[in-house]
Amino acid sequence: MIEAAVADGACDGISLGRPTLAEPYYAKKLEMGRPEQIHPCISCQNCMATSSSKGSPTCAVNPLAMKEGMYPVLRALRTKRVAVIGGGIGGMEAARVAALRGHQVDLYERDGVLGGRLIEAGVHSFKKSIRELVEWYRLQIQQMENISVHLNTDLDAAAIRALDAEAVILAVGSEPLMPRSIGGIDSPKAVSATDLLDGKRVAGQKLVIVGGGLVGAEMAYDYCLEGKQVILVEALQDLMANDPNGVPYWVHDLLIELLERNHCDIRTNTRLDEINSKGAVILNADGTRTEIEADDVIVAIGFCKRPSMAQELMGCGKEVYEVAADNAIGSVATQVGAAYEICRTL
Repeated sequence: MIEAAVADGACDGISLGRPTLAEPYYAKKLEMGRPEQIHPCISCQNCMATSSSKGSPTCAVNPLAMKEGMYPVLRALRTKRVAVIGGGIGGMEAARVAALRGHQVDLYERDGVLGGRLIEAGVHSFKKSIRELVEWYRLQIQQMENISVHLNTDLDAAAIRALDAEAVILAVGSEPLMPRSIGGIDSPKAVSATDLLDGKRVAGQKLVIVGGGLVGAEMAYDYCLEGKQVILVEALQDLMANDPNGVPYWVHDLLIELLERNHCDIRTNTRLDEINSKGAVILNADGTRTEIEADDVIVAIGFCKRPSMAQELMGCGKEVYEVAADNAIGSVATQVGAAYEICRTL
């Protein structure tokens, strides 16, 4: 589109704003004929939000943005053998930066592909930039001779202790919350949001989505676009009001408008009471119980951190680090930032 606009005389040139925070050499890499090397901007609005809160924009995918001169990746004075446990966004960034510093890196991932929760985050039709970020990381790691990738490898603390590594970086990620306290959580109707996003199950036509955070709201929007009947249930007064990583107000407002335009039935101040053979029973603020017929009841109420192995590795003779955000779950920005901070001084 940009090339056509210039060629047709619609404009003399194009200026890129947010994409050049993610990739300052955007134009140079195009000039070189290497567009696949461009660090993708994921349009997450982190830069816009931090422009107000911090006085200067920061980038979720590029920790060096706006501070390249004071925060660069430098070659390590002494290279080490580094084991990175977990191939999600935090683990991939840790492996990349450690390798850039000259360390010999072994990256271990329990699944058969790198990407972690970022793969699920990129499933929606409107999340192309997330898919591009996953592919960018995979390409960077593939091109680095000092990174060895070990897929389908699930390591416990004992196995990590036995590794020939001087430093260990734990980036083990999270699991979806499926509380046993919910009546009928073992019902065939009950399904976690991640199982649908991973393709382990196909959603039916009539859906109840429990949890109006960003994950639940985006799922609801995408299913509405597919023509499904969606009821979105949220216990708080507003959608995305308690997202652990914060949702910029313009994203919040736009997504709610899109849900309403696409006829999503939004039920705030409403809780899931139980899941049964017909669907879901919900409980609103005044105590009224309503049974809703549904093919699937999708649980999207958040994530919990996988158990840490850091304590079990204490005293093992290796340096041990852990990629974890303050809320123990994190976002692209917090995971990338934490991994970069660990590895820039490793």
